[in-house]
Amino acid sequence: MGYFQRTRSLALSMLYILPLLAVYEIWLLWRHPEVVNAAGLMARLPVEYLARIIQNLGGPSFFTAAVLFNLVLMATFIIVYFKTESQDGSKLAPFFPVVIESAVYGFLMGHVVVYVMNLVPALPSTRLAMSPFTNDSMTPFLLSVGAGVYEELVFRLMLVGGLIFVGQLVFEKKDFFLACALFLGAALAFAAIQQLTNPECARSWPVFVRGFLKSSPVMVISASAVLLVYCVLVWGLTQCKASPGLAIGVVSILIGSLLFAYFHHVGPLGEPLTLRPFVFRFLAGFILAVIYRLRGFAIAVYTHVAYDILVALAS
Repeated sequence: MGYFQRTRSLALSMLYILPLLAVYEIWLLWRHPEVVNAAGLMARLPVEYLARIIQNLGGPSFFTAAVLFNLVLMATFIIVYFKTESQDGSKLAPFFPVVIESAVYGFLMGHVVVYVMNLVPALPSTRLAMSPFTNDSMTPFLLSVGAGVYEELVFRLMLVGGLIFVGQLVFEKKDFFLACALFLGAALAFAAIQQLTNPECARSWPVFVRGFLKSSPVMVISASAVLLVYCVLVWGLTQCKASPGLAIGVVSILIGSLLFAYFHHVGPLGEPLTLRPFVFRFLAGFILAVIYRLRGFAIAVYTHVAYDILVALAS
């Protein structure tokens, strides 16, 4: 098994991401930063939602919770590695070529997105930069590490990977009802998360229940619409002679990238919806999803980290 096959292994991806989490954890323990989520325009959403929920539930300080969260995540990655390593049968690939390959993708990604956007006169663009929120010169780089891990975990591994799994259930295993149940369950979970980001809902169960009952029908209808569009698009591609696997991958990347961009503009942490950042995020998410699908989770994470570090250096 060659380098390109081995580096696509999920087991090896878990192993290769551990150094990033270790560096991020050491930074948390060493610096005790007030800001431990990735601020700025490109990568911030998953951990900011976590921060809001922890604070609203009256739990430990966000710093303490972040340390515990990273330790749990590291332990999970180690368990996943040992559980899947025997199934993959993948030998370790050299680590530095992974970093170099990802750095090349990270360097090219911003240029490709800017080039594509500049083809449309209404979308002149430069790279989206991280917000200047600290005088500590190292903080943007360490936050880039956290952003790469968290966003790829949520939006590529879980979102795009989840869409691919649902597509395989529907079109390869013919289990449409299980796919519907998973999709609707995810919609209800997201509705609950949104309520927990509201201090009043998080501190009062009656208020939480009322808010959840009010928002969950909208989430369920939206999820049903997404699933319907997803299935129609995959079916349409298969009618155009595309294989089911290719159709599932293409549509999952397309819809996953749209949702990745859209999620940054909804809820209490969302930014105002404007065309340029939405299109930028969609294109960047699309490229990262293609890298995730073709080259594996670890290289998508390191590409994201490399891009954010390059933006920080240029700021």
